[in-house]
Amino acid sequence: MTKDYVKLLKPLFLSEFEIAMKPYSGVPTMRPFDGWDSNSPTKSLSWYDAYNKTKHDRTTHFAEAKLSNCLAAVAANLIMFCVRFSPFPLLEGPGTLAPLVNQLFDIQLHNPNPQTFYVPLVQLPSNVTESLICGNTNELVQPWARLPLQL
Repeated sequence: MTKDYVKLLKPLFLSEFEIAMKPYSGVPTMRPFDGWDSNSPTKSLSWYDAYNKTKHDRTTHFAEAKLSNCLAAVAANLIMFCVRFSPFPLLEGPGTLAPLVNQLFDIQLHNPNPQTFYVPLVQLPSNVTESLICGNTNELVQPWARLPLQL
């Protein structure tokens, strides 16, 4: 199955995501999809490979059931949530999820390419200077043109 999912690595920029645990500065930042390789899609995700081995043969591979692999799996799930639903529900949404995530995790992009960001198209009236816009610009933002995901 990972041979199918690894195709999402580049179009979703999964390797750019970096997760830190705020209360635990001794825990290194995690980039769980960094180094994911289509030639060995399961083994190149060490945390997933450990989970998979433990799931299929707990007796032989129990030593791979480490806290670091668990934390990397949690980080990977946070990243997948971000790419599926955007980071805003996790970080700024109503309810209890956002305060919990903000208390425990810092989510950043590692060396992102700004040319790949989704920025809304803004249509300015002809009588407005383009150097500075102040005020409510919601009515200036044009509808999104959605393109299909191509792998």
